[in-house]
Formats: sequence, structure tokens, C-alpha cells
Amino acid sequence: MSNKSILICGGEKDFNIIRLIKYCVNHDISIKTILTGKSGNPLLNYDFQNNLLYLDDQVLNVNSAFIRFDVFEYLETNLTQDYQIASSWYTTIEGWLQANPDIKTLNSNFSKTIGVNKIKTLMIAKQLGIKIPETYATNDMLMVNKILEERALIHKPIEGGSHTEELELRKPEEIQTAVAAYPFFVQEKLEQPEFRVFRIADQCFGFWVISEQLDYRVDNNTMLKYDLVPEKLAKQVIELTDALALNFSALDFKTCPQTGELLLLEANSSPMFGAFDQACDGELVKAIINCLTLCLS
Repeated sequence: MSNKSILICGGEKDFNIIRLIKYCVNHDISIKTILTGKSGNPLLNYDFQNNLLYLDDQVLNVNSAFIRFDVFEYLETNLTQDYQIASSWYTTIEGWLQANPDIKTLNSNFSKTIGVNKIKTLMIAKQLGIKIPETYATNDMLMVNKILEERALIHKPIEGGSHTEELELRKPEEIQTAVAAYPFFVQEKLEQPEFRVFRIADQCFGFWVISEQLDYRVDNNTMLKYDLVPEKLAKQVIELTDALALNFSALDFKTCPQTGELLLLEANSSPMFGAFDQACDGELVKAIINCLTLCLS
């Protein structure tokens, strides 16, 4: 084995990052870490002239890297400054990685700075024969209210970043504006159960997500059940993520109330995986690290 390492970069409070580090430590895998947060940040200097990244005055020499945008500090403080700090760290390291394509990363052909466009994802899914819920990207409040007279709807931002919420039917006089300031996602309300599929390299891992809440992320009592991904669904997941240039992703499906079929909600290019990793006794982290260590042997 070479004397190089895996770089793991993210927030010090990120449970997903902590799981990766613990796995590497327990399996004697050489790592370098860039952890940011209130306990202190490392000293970093990227020398553009010589394309060298110095971490605490030492040249950073790694074969592969795993990086996550740190949302946890900002979610805790809600301070714009903390979001800007996380964004600066992520952009710097991501830029260095893009300038050094010989360093192996997951989703290496995917532009992480742009992110997964949810509209594009759903349209590609339809073209591949993957069923999706009735969906609109709209700022037409009157149309939304008219649909609500017939069936339940949820809404969420097109760019992501917020929880899913159910829309409420309003009386015409209660609608403050017929045209909202910006379009948002409106979808038919689906039911439990929910199924999440992780794609890591050429493997798929499935989990039933059991919650009484519309968005399980706000439910402290959410239960996760590890399960096999049906062959047809696994093939569809691989086809869709290949089309999106993702070899690390999580796709969320939920049940159609009329047909009982699983319908695709979205694909995530940087999904949280810590709790799911616990539910499968570490299989997700193992697959991630195995993928990143292929170039170390």
C-alpha cells in the first residue's frame, strides 16, 4: 500500500462524516481530515502557482477524497455567517479536487457546485419508465387551490433545502396573491411506506422509512428497516443515476395512494447516510470506503 491517504472533509458535528472516520480508524485505513466548526478550523493554504494544498503547513497528499457541505452549524445557529463559512470551505476543497482529477472522488463526473436539478431528474426518470407523482413547478396559486379541491397536495422548494409540507385549501378571499414571487414544487400527497435506495458504485441498498410524519426528517421516532432492492428497481436506479453522472446517490420513493406503487420523489447527490448506516450494521460506510480505497491498493 502507498503512503497516501483518503481525505475526509466536512463539519465536525456531521454524524455522517464521524461514521466514516470511525470506520477508517477501526480498520487501520490512513486518512487525512479537514473538520470545521466551533472547536477550531485547520490552517489551509492552496498555492495556485504550484497546485499544492497545504494543511497545517504540510502538503496534502491523498489518493481519494470524500467531502460534504456542512449544514449542521448553520441549522443550529441560523446565522448567515455560519452558512458562508461552510460554503467557503466546501468551495475551496471542491475546487482543489476539480483541479486535481487524479484524486478519486465519488460522483467525479458530476458538477456538485450546480447540484441535482429536481426538474431534470424527474423528466429523465419519466423517459426511463420510472413512475413519478403528479407534479407541477408553478407559482399559480389559483390553479393550486383548484387542484386542492379534488386531492391533497404537498409543496417544497425547487432547489431543495427545506422540509416537505402539506398545502391547505383556502377560500378565494384568503389568497393574498394569484401569482407567487417564484415557482415551487407541488406534488400529489403520497402515503407510507417510503423506500430509500442508496447507490454506491455498482451496489444498491434499500431501506423502508417508517414514520407518522409527512417528512420523516422532523420525526424523532422514525424507524429504518434494511431490505433488499427489487431487481427491476435496482436497474432503474442505476440507469437514472448513470444519466445524472452519479455513482453515489440516494433516491426516495413513496407509495401512490391509488395504485400502491412506489413513485420517485427525488435523487440526492450528497445524501445523509449515518442513520441508515447504523440500520444496516455499517454496510453503507463499508461500501463508500471500499470504493475510495480501490486506488490505494
